[in-house]
Amino acid sequence: MNKVQERYVMLCHHCGNMAPHKLVHHHSTIETVYSTEGEPFGVEYHYFLAECETCSGIAFLGSAEYDDFPLNWSQAHMLYPPSKEITVNIPEKVRKTYLEASRISKIAPNAFAGQIRRALEYLCLDKKATGHTLQEKVANLANQGIIPPTLAQMTDGIRILGNIGVHATDVDLTPGDVATMDDFFNAILEYVYIAPSKVEKLKKRLSEAKK
Repeated sequence: MNKVQERYVMLCHHCGNMAPHKLVHHHSTIETVYSTEGEPFGVEYHYFLAECETCSGIAFLGSAEYDDFPLNWSQAHMLYPPSKEITVNIPEKVRKTYLEASRISKIAPNAFAGQIRRALEYLCLDKKATGHTLQEKVANLANQGIIPPTLAQMTDGIRILGNIGVHATDVDLTPGDVATMDDFFNAILEYVYIAPSKVEKLKKRLSEAKK
């Protein structure tokens, strides 16, 4: 095996910067996976521990074997911190705005809140919600059954915190507010986009299994 490159520039999910990351440790192992017929076979898997040279935040990545080394470990699957690469059946504007918000969540909470509010507006636009204000559009989503009442309350909370983030007030959002908004918005994405996509995949798989 060739020597793995020691440094790559990649997005740091701690500080939000595109920053050089130094490889701290590389470990490879053989893991057992199963074919669609249930047969076990071994796959070489690689784990990488890297440190951001801007904020010293730690990233833990993993990837199955590659034919050509050195492996670009910066392209491996982000195991920690949890990756924000949401892609399953989510409209591009919603996805892009959320990812932009995630990159500034720790360094600019107020700006993060404004971006999450904007992502919520794109979601309402995608679902053709009616109303003159964002509050009315959220209520319309609930009335249509696109989101349940509990999520409607979550969504309205995101709207209110987003308003605080974008307007000139004496109130600054805290890291706790950021975590709450992030959890709530991900719950909304799961219900509106991700879960229905997973259900359709399961239906397709069950149909194939019956055949």
